[in-house]
Amino acid sequence: MQEKAIEQRLISFVSSEFLGNDAPDLATDTPLLDLGVLDSFSILKLLAFADRELGVRVPLEEVSVDDMKDISSIAAFLSRRSGASHVSHGV
Repeated sequence: MQEKAIEQRLISFVSSEFLGNDAPDLATDTPLLDLGVLDSFSILKLLAFADRELGVRVPLEEVSVDDMKDISSIAAFLSRRSGASHVSHGV
């Protein structure tokens, strides 16, 4: 999946799950950790979403703070993981 497509899916998910319908528009560079949008529980939900909806499984121990700082970073991380999972599964 293209990184821009992942960004759009993440924006939709984070907005609906963590910000509610009345939230302002979420940008790809909005600092999610600094603003308290993401915490340990919401990161787990986001990783479950990535597995279920994007087909990208990420073990929690492979996630760093830098990977979760904003939508752009999360999308890049998931995009890299997606490529890695295709290689490791021989696809």
